[in-house]
Amino acid sequence: MSLAPISISTYSRLEHLTKTIESLQKNTLAKESVLYIFSDAPKNGDEEVVKKVRDYLYTISGFKEIHIIEQKTNNIKKNINNIHTKKGNQIFQDTEVKLFQLLRVFVFITQF
Repeated sequence: MSLAPISISTYSRLEHLTKTIESLQKNTLAKESVLYIFSDAPKNGDEEVVKKVRDYLYTISGFKEIHIIEQKTNNIKKNINNIHTKKGNQIFQDTEVKLFQLLRVFVFITQF
């Protein structure tokens, strides 16, 4: 079975990102899944908080592969299209979208 890769875009919300990753790790197919994380480039004044997020990224485990992309410029459409072009489909989550209580993770399945 070929699984769609999981793509996450993140910026500064470490708590949201942590909850998202923990939720994904609990899935039965996590160890068979490829995870792409796009860390958006910091805006002026946000360098320290983005650094904390990026430090956390390198502690993540529990997936078949983890690819961390530290962006120098921000372009969410490029992030989505990059993986879609390579893999044909993906599950996409933006951690800057506020998650509802009980961590209902919304994913966008992109099949263009």
